[in-house]
Amino acid sequence: MQATGHMKALSGKIICMVIAVLVLNACGGKFFTYKGAAVTRKNLKISLLDGDRSGEWNAKDQLTIKYKYQKASDALKISGKAELLAGISAFRIVKQLSVYLLFLDANGLVIDDPLIFSTGNFLDTSMTTMTFDKALTIPQGTRALSFAYTGELVSTGTGGQTTYSIWNYPR
Repeated sequence: MQATGHMKALSGKIICMVIAVLVLNACGGKFFTYKGAAVTRKNLKISLLDGDRSGEWNAKDQLTIKYKYQKASDALKISGKAELLAGISAFRIVKQLSVYLLFLDANGLVIDDPLIFSTGNFLDTSMTTMTFDKALTIPQGTRALSFAYTGELVSTGTGGQTTYSIWNYPR
């Protein structure tokens, strides 16, 4: 009897794992998406123009993204770096950070949101830079770009460890 109960529990776990794998596969490995969300603040939109362009993007006094891009037809090559702003520079350790490039339509709606930078290994920003370099296909209907990010920073001191969450998402 004991073995039968154990086998049922094991088969239930296997079924749950299979379902989880199917769900993650359907999501393209992403747990969430910004697709369909609107970027309404004009200062967060970057007009997508042909040729070589560069600039700085920042929101919420947390993170600046210095970027360069080259657009030719439906191809986009984008590179740059993410930098913590002075107000949170005491949090030198990046426990986790994900930065997404948002492709926007004429109404500011997110068409696609590929991940362009990710770290989850307690990165010390005083010792390395958070750089990205991606070649992407521009989705049809894209008129502008923006960024979104989510992360957790850590500061350590004599009083222990303090964490600080940062994020910016379409709004």
